[in-house]
Amino acid sequence: QKIELERCNPVYLDSNWKIYADLSNEYENFTANYLKNKIFESSTGIINLEINNISGPLSQKRIIIGNPNTNSTIRSLAESKGINVSNELTKGFNQGYILLIEPDQILILGNSTAGTFYGVVSLSWLLSYQANQIILPNVKITDWPDLEIRGFYGGSENQLFYDSYSKKYFGPYYSTQEEWVDYLTKFKYNLWTSGPLSEFTKQRHFFLSTSMSPLSIRSYYNKNLYEGVFAYNIPLK
Repeated sequence: QKIELERCNPVYLDSNWKIYADLSNEYENFTANYLKNKIFESSTGIINLEINNISGPLSQKRIIIGNPNTNSTIRSLAESKGINVSNELTKGFNQGYILLIEPDQILILGNSTAGTFYGVVSLSWLLSYQANQIILPNVKITDWPDLEIRGFYGGSENQLFYDSYSKKYFGPYYSTQEEWVDYLTKFKYNLWTSGPLSEFTKQRHFFLSTSMSPLSIRSYYNKNLYEGVFAYNIPLK
């Protein structure tokens, strides 16, 4: 929604940086590890950052993930940069974030765990590895979705991605549902209709649903059964 270039000089991220988050929160804990893994993959296994709890002392070079409204340390860091999440993220279904990348500090702020996760997803797009370090732009990004639910129909095992506009299949070719969800996560989809991956999708802030195909409501079909899910005493038809 909004991009502000702070300076023209790039930001260099190396093994001296550390990640900080509220590790007692299962979502923020996952988000911190998700970022750590993305940095590790982008650097071909060279940069493996340490993750610490936000309640402890902070290193000189750090990545901060969290909600200023619920953590005093993060609130103080945000205020020192003139950031007020409540005033700047007034739209976006409580899924917005602010990403500030500076030479010695990266702030990934949101008013929800979904927001901070999407901020990390955006940061992962910016990772550019050169000469044993990650190079990032010195930028502030304020972003939120225009649609609350961003759904995708399909993504079953051994299936390509179908673009309804170009009428073409493209992809990579994914053999598991987990690979599909990881692919859709990169584009901030948040509705999964192709099967019960409850914990895997929950960590990535997906809503779960099922589709009602014509086969499931044909008269001779078992009215209580849909794709292996039996609804006791409640006809899905």
